[in-house]
Amino acid sequence: MKLPSPSLVMALFLAALSVGCQRKTNNPLLGTPDANVTEVEMFVRGVDNTQPPEVSVLLQSVANASIRMTDLTLANFAVLQDEIPVIPTRFERAVGYPFAVMLVIDRSGSMESSFGGNTRTIAANDAATTFLNALPPSAQAGLVEFESVVQLKVPMTTDKNAVAATVNITTMSAGGTALYDAIITGAQELSKATGYRLLVVITDGADTASSHTAADAAGALQGIGTVANGVIVGGDVSDTAIMQAILEPTGGTVSTSLDPTELSNQLNATLTNGDFDDIYKLTFRRRSSEPNIRVYVSYGPNTHSIDLSVYR
Repeated sequence: MKLPSPSLVMALFLAALSVGCQRKTNNPLLGTPDANVTEVEMFVRGVDNTQPPEVSVLLQSVANASIRMTDLTLANFAVLQDEIPVIPTRFERAVGYPFAVMLVIDRSGSMESSFGGNTRTIAANDAATTFLNALPPSAQAGLVEFESVVQLKVPMTTDKNAVAATVNITTMSAGGTALYDAIITGAQELSKATGYRLLVVITDGADTASSHTAADAAGALQGIGTVANGVIVGGDVSDTAIMQAILEPTGGTVSTSLDPTELSNQLNATLTNGDFDDIYKLTFRRRSSEPNIRVYVSYGPNTHSIDLSVYR
């Protein structure tokens, strides 16, 4: 018997999904679609892969770039693994998940420039220490430092005091700026963590030394499901477009700090700016250990998808 083509299977699957997404006639989100909603987006904020083959993707759905969608149901979602549908089993609020934070800190020579009465290096250390101390007790943290070369200084751990101690070992900086390589290294380590994922980059300049590209760095972040925020120390970077192109597709932001207080405030704001509000988990059973997952959200005629590499 001749099997239907994968493209036909996919078309039928999405058609069924679209019908299911409009089934609640009295629900303002799921019934007759709100004509004012012209765009839906989905941001993956973390992954729970601790009970294989079951996987829970922690996500946030947004309408028109700013409206949090809190009334979606299982019927609004579809999941593919290696382009073949798998069946989502549950969709519910994500509760009780810890933070997993990866700090990526620039140690290039320009970080020795004066900054608020000290150097950018010392200001970055102080702000990172305050930030680590503000994390919940259950949170994990890790540390990547970079100049011309990249080093994973502390793998993901709940011992945040050890991370802070390692941050403060470096008091002088030298070398170039392998920013893209550092982001990729941080993303790879962060992908091992369960819970809400956050990657924070502290840097004062553009990349000068990476073997990878900005597109590679952006892909690494989107592939693991994390918010990624960047804080630029000092005013040397007048064009932030490349940093924005890397970080903003994750739902993160890029900001510039001109003094140590602003640096610390901007770093702490990454925990309180709403990136981890209204998070839901979509649960499904994967068929194999292949990491290639695509998640669709659909609302009326609007559909958005995101590709993930979910590792066991």
